[in-house]
Amino acid sequence: MNFDFIPEFGKLDQSLGPYVTFFPRLVFMTCTVVDDCDSNFIRNNCYGAGKYCYEDPASTLSGRDIVLENLRQLCIWE
Repeated sequence: MNFDFIPEFGKLDQSLGPYVTFFPRLVFMTCTVVDDCDSNFIRNNCYGAGKYCYEDPASTLSGRDIVLENLRQLCIWE
């Protein structure tokens, strides 16, 4: 992972000033219908009883961990 992105983006964000408003967007899926997702999927990939889910088969993290990290990042942004 390239951790240089945040400081480099900060410089760009400051130079653009009032011309651009940046807000992070995150992608989630919802598994509120029982037929769509089984309980094992929800336990491993969701948070909030299937309201916020993420699945990335290429990741070593569970979808649940990714959802929680995304929420942390939004809190830091705010």
